[in-house]
Amino acid sequence: MSAVPIFLSIGVCMDHPLHILAAAQGVTPGKGCTCIVCGASPFDAGRPAADLLGPLFTDYDLLQAPEATDACAGCASVLGGKPGSVPMPLRMGHFAVVAGELLRPSGAELLDLLLDPPVGLQVIAWTATRQRHASLRCGRCEPGLLMVGTEQGTVAWDVDVGRQVAAAVQTLRGAAQADHVLTGQYPPHVILALGAAWEPAEAVVAAHRPSPLLDMVCALVRRPETSTTTESPMPIAESERLAGELILTIGRASAIREADPIAFWATTMPRRVAAAGTRPTLIDAAGWLVQQVRANPSALGEALGLIESMTPEQSTHTLDLWRDRALVCVAFARQLQRERNEERL
Repeated sequence: MSAVPIFLSIGVCMDHPLHILAAAQGVTPGKGCTCIVCGASPFDAGRPAADLLGPLFTDYDLLQAPEATDACAGCASVLGGKPGSVPMPLRMGHFAVVAGELLRPSGAELLDLLLDPPVGLQVIAWTATRQRHASLRCGRCEPGLLMVGTEQGTVAWDVDVGRQVAAAVQTLRGAAQADHVLTGQYPPHVILALGAAWEPAEAVVAAHRPSPLLDMVCALVRRPETSTTTESPMPIAESERLAGELILTIGRASAIREADPIAFWATTMPRRVAAAGTRPTLIDAAGWLVQQVRANPSALGEALGLIESMTPEQSTHTLDLWRDRALVCVAFARQLQRERNEERL
């Protein structure tokens, strides 16, 4: 892929993303002006700034010449238009410019452009709410690195990294809802349904959570139609219930959990449980885990009582589960917590 500037017959080089978008919509340069939106513009004045931006405009920090009174004809074409008008305003959908041609891709087509950028891709944007101007956040696309405009900001899309994230999300969406992927909170039945594919895919996604990049990928990657995973909770075996019960006993007393529950259950607790599983006995593991997550000391007494109620075989198996399947054990702890919350209603 190569980034190709637009050269008009009068010798003007269009290199600014807003100017590229304007030229792709058929706006031609004139004598130039100072534009409130893009600053030094090759286009003539188009509309009064107050008329174009209106009372609902909020992106004042993105204006290049806020003291100017006019918007150039190019920016007027990019930012203007009302819902339902023809052509459709840019903010009302995804868009891209390839070798000077404006494209209005669907979500699936936009994902294809991101994963396999064509030669001459200059500008690209993803819109979600259609309430803000992704065009103001577009950057110049270069080989291997696309500066994607979104309503949240500019996403630096490294094509190789993006392909890895999209593949991981596609794998997870085989059984998980988009919210599971975005938050890292997976029900046990989803983890078990994905099997060995879950952990490596989740590791890729976790490195980008939270981020506008992951928001965009989760919105564009659809759940496979062949997915048959049910959304009902999976019955928990007795050994898994004991492993989850012990984790829940310690976790709900953690000071770290109180500070940030989502991060605690998604990352902190699984890592600590896996490390605890390497201790010589379950009692040692529980004591170590209480210290690591800064749990109330009373939690240790409750945990020891639960361990004492186990048979030696159950205690050994629970320790093995902590070491080898920590993420699943934490997921079971979360399911137990939800079940108890529902019982209280």
